[in-house]
Amino acid sequence: MDIVHIIKPIITGYCLGAWPYFKDVPQETKDFWFRKFSARYTWDPLDASQIQRNFNFRVGKWIREAMGRSRGANKKADWMSNDIWAGLQSAWASEKFQAISKINKTNRQKNIASASTIYRGGSASISKHKRKLEGLLGRPPSLIEQLEKCWKTK
Repeated sequence: MDIVHIIKPIITGYCLGAWPYFKDVPQETKDFWFRKFSARYTWDPLDASQIQRNFNFRVGKWIREAMGRSRGANKKADWMSNDIWAGLQSAWASEKFQAISKINKTNRQKNIASASTIYRGGSASISKHKRKLEGLLGRPPSLIEQLEKCWKTK
């Protein structure tokens, strides 16, 4: 079972505040969520701190995505109370949030040229694509041509 299916009911069942970001969630609540998660699993005590870090990372990601979906659709999620929804809308309308949002939007637009790249060549190896390009071009392809064929920005 995907860990998100375990995390989601923990968060949605015990989300008592309007927290637009994971960093805004009180430490007591984060600890409570982790205790609920810990009740379902066992692990070596030596791994506990790493597991808690991973848990917090996944919870933070889930909250960020859930808040983004709600904010983008301007629609309260089923698990949110009306008070939480009103608090989130107020936080999102604040000057501080709007300023940060504007900066982040600008940064995302600036970084398109330097965006991470991923292999788009399917299951074929780069050498197979090279041979294919040789046939199409009638000459050995340059390294740039090979990279442009197989690697694309996200």
